[in-house]
Amino acid sequence: MKDMDDLGLMTDVALKQQSIEAWKNIQFAPMTNQEINDKIYKESVGVAVETKVAGNIEDLLAKESLQAEEFFHKVETDFPKLSIEDLITKRKKLILSLIMIRLKMDFGDKTKGIPWEFLKMIQTKTVSHRKKVAEEIINRGIKSLLKSTFCFLS
Repeated sequence: MKDMDDLGLMTDVALKQQSIEAWKNIQFAPMTNQEINDKIYKESVGVAVETKVAGNIEDLLAKESLQAEEFFHKVETDFPKLSIEDLITKRKKLILSLIMIRLKMDFGDKTKGIPWEFLKMIQTKTVSHRKKVAEEIINRGIKSLLKSTFCFLS
């Protein structure tokens, strides 16, 4: 997080801008090569081009929720291949992700940024996944996660 702060990514202005850009990535559908060519041509002759929207908020939330579930499921199926150190590293990264999600909730752009429903959905799924990672670590004989998880914060 210090590195992110050193880059200016932890300011309220930066967090608002990140929230807006992330929402654009979710909200707007990728353009095909032909659509890009058409857009370049139209803009070169002064014609405004509408942004291609990927769907309404409910459809986008369902799509993003499914993608998050698929991603976390794939990671969970890889648990047997991961060492305890790998799992602890994953848990640390999940904690940092939750911190960033909370920062986006508190300081993201409330009107043009990622909608609250999306942030809450990914927060819930991340907490659930972190719990599964912790359970896997405990199942492998680690009795305390406190020292191994938080030593990186000091």
